[in-house]
Amino acid sequence: MPSARVLALLTVPALVLAACGGSPPSREEFAEQANRICAEAQQEVQQQARENADQEPEQALDSATDQLRGIIDDLRDLDRPEGRAGDLAERYVEGLEQQLERGLPVLERFQEALESRDQQAIRRAAREAQALQSQGAELRRLAEQLGLDQCQQ
Repeated sequence: MPSARVLALLTVPALVLAACGGSPPSREEFAEQANRICAEAQQEVQQQARENADQEPEQALDSATDQLRGIIDDLRDLDRPEGRAGDLAERYVEGLEQQLERGLPVLERFQEALESRDQQAIRRAAREAQALQSQGAELRRLAEQLGLDQCQQ
């Protein structure tokens, strides 16, 4: 018969796993959590837009960037489902990060072009923005496959 100490040593890891959640979420559970994050973020963005309508464009861009980074961090912190859904979730979050990093310089160039009223620079920045939008199609496809209807907007 095992001693109380041996039983305790065998029981503690099981309790720790149970306290940590144990098994990864299903695709549906992941989608529910991610959709909640995205829905709350959309409400915050709308609220900030109303409150800061008179904000300078540079401040608005900085604020939006901080908010997007926060959303990505929240999504990154979610436990991933196993298998294909987990791979899709990882690709989705990585794609968001890449899209943000690619998009910020384009937005900054567009803003500078607008301020300088340089028509050629405006057209160039607009073409770059369109290219980013087409790259976003892959993110929308991943979001759809994961059931992230609140994260596609």
